Amino acid sequence: MMFLKRLISLFALLFLLFSIGWIPASAPVFAQSRTNRWDPPQNISKAGESLNPILGADANGDLHVFWADLRSGVYYAYTTPDGWSAPKKASFPISREVMNSTLAFQHANPRLVRSIGTRMYLFWKDENFLVFNIGNVGSAEKLTSWMPTRLIARFVTHYDVQVDSDGIIHLAYLQVEDYANNPAGIYYTRSLDFGGNWSLPILILPSIYFRSLLPVIQAGIEPPQPIMNSLDLSIAQHGEQKIIYLAFDQQPRKKVWIAQSDNGGQDWNTPIEIDAASSSGGISSPENIHVASMQEHAVLVWQVRQSETVCFTYFKQSDDAGKTWSASQRLNTPFLTCADHIEFLENPDNLPLLSFYTQKLLYFTTWDGRNWSEIFNEPYALSFMDPETSNGVSLNLFNLTSIHPGKIALTGVDINANHDIWVRSANVEDISSWLPQNPGWKPSQIIQTTDNSISDLQIIEDQQKHWHAFWLQDEILELPPGTLVRPQPQRIAYYAFLDGTRWSFPIAMFKPLASSDASQRIEEQIARLKVTVDAENRFLALWQNQIGGEVFFSWSKGKESLSALDWSPPTLVYPIPNEATDFSIKTSPEHSIKVAYTIPINENRGVYIIESKDSGKTWTKPVPVINGVSLGWETVSKPVLTFTTDGGLHLSAINQSLREGNPDKGLYETHSYDQGNSWTTPEKVSSNLILWNTLLAYGNTLHRIWAEREPGDNRAVLLHQTSQDSGRTWGKVTRITEWNDPSVAVQATTDEAGQVHLIVLSTQPLGNDTLRYMVWTLAGWDEMDTLDFGVIGKTSQEIPLDIKVRKDGFAGFLIGLKLYNPQQNRDVMTLLGSDRTVEIPPVPVLPTSIPETPVLPSPTPTSTPSPTKVSEPTFTPHLQSTTAPPAMSISTPFSSSSLFLIGGVFSGLVFLTVLGFVGFRYLKKKRSFYH
Repeated sequence: MMFLKRLISLFALLFLLFSIGWIPASAPVFAQSRTNRWDPPQNISKAGESLNPILGADANGDLHVFWADLRSGVYYAYTTPDGWSAPKKASFPISREVMNSTLAFQHANPRLVRSIGTRMYLFWKDENFLVFNIGNVGSAEKLTSWMPTRLIARFVTHYDVQVDSDGIIHLAYLQVEDYANNPAGIYYTRSLDFGGNWSLPILILPSIYFRSLLPVIQAGIEPPQPIMNSLDLSIAQHGEQKIIYLAFDQQPRKKVWIAQSDNGGQDWNTPIEIDAASSSGGISSPENIHVASMQEHAVLVWQVRQSETVCFTYFKQSDDAGKTWSASQRLNTPFLTCADHIEFLENPDNLPLLSFYTQKLLYFTTWDGRNWSEIFNEPYALSFMDPETSNGVSLNLFNLTSIHPGKIALTGVDINANHDIWVRSANVEDISSWLPQNPGWKPSQIIQTTDNSISDLQIIEDQQKHWHAFWLQDEILELPPGTLVRPQPQRIAYYAFLDGTRWSFPIAMFKPLASSDASQRIEEQIARLKVTVDAENRFLALWQNQIGGEVFFSWSKGKESLSALDWSPPTLVYPIPNEATDFSIKTSPEHSIKVAYTIPINENRGVYIIESKDSGKTWTKPVPVINGVSLGWETVSKPVLTFTTDGGLHLSAINQSLREGNPDKGLYETHSYDQGNSWTTPEKVSSNLILWNTLLAYGNTLHRIWAEREPGDNRAVLLHQTSQDSGRTWGKVTRITEWNDPSVAVQATTDEAGQVHLIVLSTQPLGNDTLRYMVWTLAGWDEMDTLDFGVIGKTSQEIPLDIKVRKDGFAGFLIGLKLYNPQQNRDVMTLLGSDRTVEIPPVPVLPTSIPETPVLPSPTPTSTPSPTKVSEPTFTPHLQSTTAPPAMSISTPFSSSSLFLIGGVFSGLVFLTVLGFVGFRYLKKKRSFYH
């Protein structure tokens, strides 16, 4: 019996070890510090009953701490080559009564600020007066004595101060009362002589609303809780130019701003409103803005309060010294709380360190001018064991300061029994290693804003790998003087090109043309636009003059950037009737131009193809590919035409039906293997309501991807299916993901190695809209990255979206969203662009031989030509569920998580089989022994 127990224990251990090998590692949203970067904690007060520490570092890297002892007054300690000095009672400019009161101390808001040389400054508020003192750390007594207190400004509630590398003191403050002909507002002043004299204050932003922030402070009465209104200065040296950034809140109006000086504080530009309270109402409002900068790069970080306790964190950045700013983008923090404290620690010789202090937890991240690192929780910083008593210590953070490049320190009060003052220092020399090796999507560039809609968005890559964007946009082109009635906007074609990693300024490319039919009413708009590029690097453009209008064609020689003058005179494409809609244009391997279009309704409804073999000079007669009448389709739409390297043509289209239970509705696909002379009978891919579809070709591999909605279900489901033999046979249908939002914004493309890159915009449970980025390889789908746009304005129109991936791994997308514009105080349509680097595997050798093609019968000539009839295959898609929850990795038939599961199940079966066999043999022997 003992043998059996030991055997079972042995197998259990083997099973556990074997199973652990199959457990996948998961990537969290954030990470804890990889190592304990913090030095041993130092108890500075060593007396208990201490509070309100003030920490600063001098130019030599020595630390200085002042604090209040409830029984004895203000104490002081500093670092020496041998460690910390013994605490000594200090003569301190701030009174004992203020140092002993939590609220009075918060109102005083004292700051120890280093200067060059041996000077240190103490800035603080004496009631509502902003004052400062000068100390000298070069003396034997260090900072135990200070020069007399000097006044800077009156009626001040908030301030920030920075000393640059030349020793110039830069000071910004909020004055909340009109005083001496100076209105309430944000002010800036500086001192060029180490605090001896101050320049006349410069008014940055006046606002009488600031008067509501003035606290009533009376002697002998505890002051009220201070109101948060952030001011933050940052100094960047860009060549010979010293740039001063000032970010500040305007809390009474729920706005945040950025102002800057390009000449070291001498003159200031007009402030830019960065964010404001949502025009849709509710509690949503921005607050607590901060700024960091280095050379020509700058970044703004602020929070937007969603409720009393929930805040989203946003950022904007500039890479041209503040001339332009990116679109607002959410910073994906591991917390949704409103931070108690946000601070940038900047040093010209290192990356800026951004800290968040919320719910007694400290978080760090950094930014390199373009990308953010992970956000690290620092669990060792504020919680540790007292080395002498082994009691637990939990600090309430008061100060975080930079000692020198790569070294930081903090101070706090133990909130447990003793209430001692502790100081901790940490090494952050590895801060650059926090950044991801393969960064995600960069902050979005604002390319265009408009009051009207954007549609037909497309990114075209030419043969030289240059990117060009085309879209339609409503615009009032001319407004004659004296116009009383605002005219209707025209829909025209716009264009931009990618210059390095930034999109150019958009220009108008095509405008509505006069109809050849004088009786036709001109609606002054382009209804639809399609652009492609051929093998000779010529751009081919096809557009419809208006809904129900004529179709025109033009071409241009390819080059890095285009203008309206580069295009050939537009020619009318006579074969396409006015009732045509939904075009798809492609160039075939034989260098001809093929255009698929639909006639959506009435007796000629269906999908047709025309062709030009002379670069658009002449066109063939329309060839019907899908006869909607004979197939019983109600509405024909959304054709997608593509080619495979074996010469196959592939076309998908949608039969939309308003009738419930119509068995013929859904997504269909047809193929031609004889250059379009005959086509297979349309194969039904799906019978559900189709929301979006595309058909991608790589070599002889086809990918059909579509979004659908099942009857009685509001969820949109995104599905994928592949064919390795040019559409002759298809694999299983894979469920990529799903979402509950009724709107659909999906786009996909292939790269040079045959991977499929897909982006989909979906609304998260908290209401924010996230762009999810996924990649398909032979192993299945993986979710690579997300980009959070926050809460966007809803629209009934289709969201314009496109993505491209270059051979060198440069990936980019464009998207049109309704975003809040603080300057206009409303949502406006905004065209955004972003890019990132992706990994492209070695490019496989594509097949060049053409597979044997079955001979299809020629179409029967009739008065109304129709596609060739063959037996219609019965298609019952087998759904293989690989659904990924929002913002989580996708499990696929061949992904690592599936293999882990298979391995675990297999090991379990092996274990049970062996255990059962051994148990059977043991019991058999036991019976034979007793018998």
